[in-house]
Amino acid sequence: MDKKIYALGLFDSMHKGHRALIEKGKTFAKELNAELCVVTFDDELCGLLSKTSKEVYLLREREEIIKSLGINEVKVLPGSKDFLQTDKKDFLKLLSDFNPAGFVVGSDYKFGRNAAGDANLLKDYFSDKGVAVTICPLELYNGEKISTTEIKLLLSEGKIEEANYLLDAPFFFTGTVVEGLKNGRKLGLPTANIDFDGRKFIPKEGVYMTKTIVDGRTYLSVTNIGMHPTINTEKANLESHILDFDSNIYKKDIKIEFYKYIRGVIRFKNADELKAQIAKDIDNTRNELSL
Repeated sequence: MDKKIYALGLFDSMHKGHRALIEKGKTFAKELNAELCVVTFDDELCGLLSKTSKEVYLLREREEIIKSLGINEVKVLPGSKDFLQTDKKDFLKLLSDFNPAGFVVGSDYKFGRNAAGDANLLKDYFSDKGVAVTICPLELYNGEKISTTEIKLLLSEGKIEEANYLLDAPFFFTGTVVEGLKNGRKLGLPTANIDFDGRKFIPKEGVYMTKTIVDGRTYLSVTNIGMHPTINTEKANLESHILDFDSNIYKKDIKIEFYKYIRGVIRFKNADELKAQIAKDIDNTRNELSL
């Protein structure tokens, strides 16, 4: 299909607002017998724009989510300092080179150096060229626009359920299983230690009810983010104890979905106390989560 509608935005956390924009774009594209393409930026952009310089979802994770919504094409723009200095008029010319049938943007859309361009300028510019631009209203939560900043705050406070509501799906990590200290195995509770990208936003330290996806199959799990004060290690990590699972998955890529914060990191008197607490965490997870 040659005709394309382009959905423009950061799409940095793929929250309810981003998803609503994409759904509107799909409808718009269908009306014009065109295909929707989502335009986002590479991972470098977040470090330049955000005070936290961490991403709720990395580019590869965003692409996974976008394609799960039925979008076949994702166009990735550079997030470099040089590109961010592009004048608003030059950015509009760049968009013209896409040979668009139309665009769909949120009402707060900004572009060009110092965010000098906005949705109305985009619409005015392309209306002269016979290219339709649909401007979508913002999705609100408690009277405020849904934002990645708010989602990061919720994650940092361990408010996973509220963050998931705004994300319209469970927050997740993807990464490769690597060798850990194997202390969990010594306790009879082996864990999958995940090597994840350092640009990923990390939620509040603690223990979470999660689901872990391995080779396309989903398992209940209990996941720890942070330190191990009981076993005296200073290295922060992400490890998941997968319930009813005992296969060797070293070097495999897995996905961990977060559903509820259970507790903070605790320094126990000994390994037996730690094991007893983990058993309670597992029971709570079994009782509250289902596959």
